[in-house]
Amino acid sequence: LLGLDGGEKGAIELSPEYSNAIGATFMGAEPEVLPGGIEGQDTRHAAHLGDLWGCELPAAGGFDAAEMIEAAHNDRLKALVLLDIDPLFYFPDTRWVEDALARLACLITLGTFDTGRSGHTHFLLPTASVHEQAGTFTSGEGRLQYFESAARVVGSARTVRAILSALAGRLGHAWTFPSAQSVFQQMGRAIGALEGLSPVSLRGSVGRVLDLGQYRQEAASLMASAAGALGGENTPAAAPAGQYRLVTGNIGHHAGQLTHESEPSMNFASVPYALLHPEDCEALSVDAGHWIAVISERGRIEVTARPSPLVARGMIVVPVHYPDANPNRLRDRNRAADYVRIERVKGKEKDALQPNVAIAEVGTWTF
Repeated sequence: LLGLDGGEKGAIELSPEYSNAIGATFMGAEPEVLPGGIEGQDTRHAAHLGDLWGCELPAAGGFDAAEMIEAAHNDRLKALVLLDIDPLFYFPDTRWVEDALARLACLITLGTFDTGRSGHTHFLLPTASVHEQAGTFTSGEGRLQYFESAARVVGSARTVRAILSALAGRLGHAWTFPSAQSVFQQMGRAIGALEGLSPVSLRGSVGRVLDLGQYRQEAASLMASAAGALGGENTPAAAPAGQYRLVTGNIGHHAGQLTHESEPSMNFASVPYALLHPEDCEALSVDAGHWIAVISERGRIEVTARPSPLVARGMIVVPVHYPDANPNRLRDRNRAADYVRIERVKGKEKDALQPNVAIAEVGTWTF
């Protein structure tokens, strides 16, 4: 299945869920990885970065996103900066996340829109949209591309670069990045793979494929990882009688929370829904468009039903993009799998689903 039994070399590529996720990791966004995709234990590279930045890098790695929430929950993290993300929207076990955010002494939110969903933000700093900023994207194959802004920043918004530089200045660090080009120059000094590249050389081209280093996994290592995942101890047990396994994911017609600020997008796909196997719908006496309640020990949401033969029996698939029906409210972070009950909502008018939306969205899931 993986194409590693003597077939075509490089037959499989595991694409990241979000655009530029590889780029962020390659720039050192993971706690155990230094810029350039180099392990944090590489003392030579760490010393080079320390000389460049005029400081000594910490010996231990930092927290990943889930560990930050855990640390805030346990009063080991007092301040947090969020950049275009609402943890209540994306993280499982919403009640646990909300309690963690409430414990913070300072929560700074940088975002294009004021979603107002967390209720715990102390400072909201409006950022320019991606179309109003310049920078780089690095695709899943490691192709680095440079882009210019397509529009001027309006209102009180500022570029992310400008806001983070100002925050760093208040904390005593003189970040002098007057432009996106100056950031790229700093990246080139920190990462050998970018040597010789510049916004000028990348502008108007298809970009440059970088060596992703540790992110290219050899066949034997990939096979071992796959075997471990398939035979791991976290394999969920069968669903209890009368319950369904809950699966969440992203869909093609919504880009996180951003499309909820777009009237045309919401006119096209505005009603929360769940996918169920047609035979499960029949057993529940539910047709397409009927409102159903999805219930766990954590809470309850209401969505419309959409039969789909692509969903396994005993499973319900709910997108995370609808704020009033986010399935993360139902999940328990400590469980390998979450199971829910499903009930038909009586007295609620059946929704007239648009057939083109129902058909198109089924094929655009990422789990």
